[in-house]
Amino acid sequence: MPKARLNPMFRQFYGRLGDIVFRRSSKDGESIATHAPNMSKVEWSEAQVAHRKRFRRAVIYARRVSADPQARAVYEEMANQQGRIPFRLMLADAMHPPTVKKVDLSQFHEMAGDPIYIHACDDFGVIHVTVTITDANGTCLEKGNAMPASLPGTQWVYRVQGTFPPDMYARVTVTAEDRARGVGTWIEEVRDG
Repeated sequence: MPKARLNPMFRQFYGRLGDIVFRRSSKDGESIATHAPNMSKVEWSEAQVAHRKRFRRAVIYARRVSADPQARAVYEEMANQQGRIPFRLMLADAMHPPTVKKVDLSQFHEMAGDPIYIHACDDFGVIHVTVTITDANGTCLEKGNAMPASLPGTQWVYRVQGTFPPDMYARVTVTAEDRARGVGTWIEEVRDG
C-alpha cells in the first residue's frame, strides 16, 4: 500500500470527498484513504437492518454527548487513558449495554429490609439499577431503585420494602442502565409456591 506524508494542515483529515473516504486508524493514528463502497445493490437481512438502526441511534447519542462538555469529559478522560478517540468510545458505549453479572438472594428471607445484592457492570459505568418483584401472575408486588454499594458502581444493593408470605412464588427482575440508556436484565425465580 502506498504511503504519503500529509501536510500538517491535513493531519486530522477525515470524512468523504467524492468517491474517496478518509479515516484515521485507531491503532497508530495514521490517515487512511480508501474508495467508498458501492452498497446500492445490497439487500440487508433483518439482523443487519436492526444493527444499522442501533448504530444510527449510537451515532445520535455520540453527537449529543459530544455537544455537552460535562458528559463529554467522562469519555475524553477514558480516551486519553486508552489512547483512543472519544467519539468512538461514545459509540462503543451506546452499542454495548450493561451486563447484570450476578444477583445474590442468599440474604432475602421475605422480610422488609432484606438485602438483594447485585453485580452489574459496563465499560463506562452503570448509572441506575431497578429491582422489580412480581408474583406468579406477573402482578408487581414492589419496585424500587438499588443503591450503589461500591464505587465505581459495579456493586449495588436493594433493600426489600415489604414482607411476603414464605410460601408465595415470586420473580425478581433486575434492570441495569448505563449512560447511553442501554439496558441489561437478569430474571431470577426466588420461591416456588
